[in-house]
Amino acid sequence: MTAISSFSAPISVASSLGAINDAEALRLYLSHIGANNLRTRREYEREVARLALWTQLADKTIQTLTYVDLNEYLQTIGDENNLGVLADALNQTSAREMFERVFAIRRWRAVKYGQPVAIDRRRALNARPVLCSMFKWLVESGYRSPIAVPRIALSATTSSREAAMVDRTEAARASIAKRKLDAACWALVDASIEELDWKDPTVVTARTMLVWLRWTGARRSEFDGARCDDLSGAIERGGKQHVFWRVIGKGEKVRRIPLNAPMIDAYRRYANTLAVPFDGDFGRLTARPLFEMPRAGIKTGIGALRAATGVDLYRAVEEIAVEAAKRSNDAMQCARIRSLTPHWFRHRRAFELEANVSLSVAAQFLGHASVATTQIYSSAADLDLADAVYGAK
Repeated sequence: MTAISSFSAPISVASSLGAINDAEALRLYLSHIGANNLRTRREYEREVARLALWTQLADKTIQTLTYVDLNEYLQTIGDENNLGVLADALNQTSAREMFERVFAIRRWRAVKYGQPVAIDRRRALNARPVLCSMFKWLVESGYRSPIAVPRIALSATTSSREAAMVDRTEAARASIAKRKLDAACWALVDASIEELDWKDPTVVTARTMLVWLRWTGARRSEFDGARCDDLSGAIERGGKQHVFWRVIGKGEKVRRIPLNAPMIDAYRRYANTLAVPFDGDFGRLTARPLFEMPRAGIKTGIGALRAATGVDLYRAVEEIAVEAAKRSNDAMQCARIRSLTPHWFRHRRAFELEANVSLSVAAQFLGHASVATTQIYSSAADLDLADAVYGAK
């Protein structure tokens, strides 16, 4: 068995957590868990101690474990063929004394000295949420680097590949990559929007909503029920006039999105075409839907309008995608553009914001519940890694 003393050896990488080795880091983590629920506390103690012991046997460290390492560990505790090695190690007096001393464990319900340790697939699955919690805390506390941090799939029904280490951030990025257009494709979409008629009552609302979708990155559902009352009057700061759209997003979370010049100009044209009373003061637009459309078969008239919905926005995006695809002679590019949905505009705006403002500002603008969600769009960590390895150019 590898010497237990290596578990307490000082680490070579500086840690903002203040821990000098794996033992100290894990002890701080268990203190963070607390002891309000004794059963939960013991469960976490067992899983943490089991992983710590395995790292000793494999001559590894908690701070540098990789996806491959953790996958190997989960296979070890989930495969009865590996029972003997880990069980013997857990039952060694030196190991027992070390873990009782390090973690102050006085009762091991899963470890019966002198008897085989229960190791099965259920135990491996039960270990996943504990490991997820532990590695998340170790990263947030600064003990581990956020680069390639191991994450563990929680589902018992995932494939063998998915049941290994799954970095959820990378999974989300992979999903977004399938819903992202390159600059050339977006140029075709923008050109198609620009060709929509401002004077046709049947298309002016669609064009205005597309302009707002492009610059706000709002969710399709956030256009449902939007009203003029959600627009603020002009607020002056630094000699500039600002107008804000009050948006109610997921979980009834409220945010205010500033309107830019293209959005304001589009709304003025929309109001003029549909004869919506608007003198340029958004604060006086009250008691009516934010976007309206002529009812089927009726051309004009204030009384002949209906509130536009997220479904109307979705149809507008579908139609503009078809028109934009006609502008390309590349079959793959055409197929990509035809897949366009309103949420792709949101991804586009998120990438633009990430490149120009802080993550916290981008999260506030997009209505993300956590900066961690906005982090999905960030390449900062990858670029920092490149600079560290190859040097900033």
